Amino acid sequence: ALYWACRAGDLNSVREQIASNPHTDLNRLEPNGSTALHVASYSGHTEIVRLLHQHGVMRHRRNLHGLTAYEEAANDETRQLFHRPDNS
Repeated sequence: ALYWACRAGDLNSVREQIASNPHTDLNRLEPNGSTALHVASYSGHTEIVRLLHQHGVMRHRRNLHGLTAYEEAANDETRQLFHRPDNS
């Protein structure tokens, strides 16, 4: 559910999923080989990427294609989130 909420850009649902799921689920590779951070980054959902960072997702986890979420980012605005401190 977290992955699909991130993919859809549903910030409220992402918040609910984070609150109700174990921390390890934040970094889970889905059957398609990507994490929630990968899909949020790929889709350009910057607020969701920021929220996932604030909750300690693994930024350097590679997907099935060997790419990080930073490398999958839709645009420069999303990539910049990987360079900022989590509290900004």
